[in-house]
Amino acid sequence: MPGSQKDDVKVFMHSNQRGSAEIIRFFCREAGIVFHEVDIDAATFEAMKSDNSIMFGELPAIQIGDDDAHFIEGPTACLAALAKMADDIGLGQAGNSYQGLPSEGAVVMGICEAAVTFQRKMMESEDAAAVIDEYFAYFTNLINRNDNDDAKTECWSYGTQMTYADVAIGSTIHYAIEMKGGSGAVRRQSKVKDFHDNFVRRVRVQFHTAWRAKEDTANGKGEK
Repeated sequence: MPGSQKDDVKVFMHSNQRGSAEIIRFFCREAGIVFHEVDIDAATFEAMKSDNSIMFGELPAIQIGDDDAHFIEGPTACLAALAKMADDIGLGQAGNSYQGLPSEGAVVMGICEAAVTFQRKMMESEDAAAVIDEYFAYFTNLINRNDNDDAKTECWSYGTQMTYADVAIGSTIHYAIEMKGGSGAVRRQSKVKDFHDNFVRRVRVQFHTAWRAKEDTANGKGEK
């Protein structure tokens, strides 16, 4: 039986921006981690940089437990920490390890970082379509390698566990479709479409995408 969450999780993010914080939201929803969002406006963000509350001048960042003096910074580091927390208390369904198996950790982290880079490039690029095509091709090759080029994708990006890297990939594919006009690109890459379909069919992920759709309708897709 899974344990219960003892530590509070705070996610610090830019106000009115979906951004990389959405990847963390997706992971917390998938794993069943209760978290509290802390919206940071421009003035507070500048103050956090000035007083070195955040050391590298970027959000999102998280805090776990009672340590209010230190932040875990960067989406990949945040996801790795949350995955460890989830695995330590057994939140993965049917014994799933969000960190992957012990021998897989470095590869999982590298895949996650690639997904985070994809998200950042989509946000920054004037030609998101080219970035989407580039990374969807990368993801297709990755999935093919992991499932031995099976005609129907039934597994994830590396090994047999659904890892935090898979959540990052699923989240960024969803962002590409919903926010950057990537629906045509995903139809051209059947493995990416299958991966995304498997991801968004998960019950807790469905709860989040339904919540996100309501937020987007209310805000006119105002978050970037």
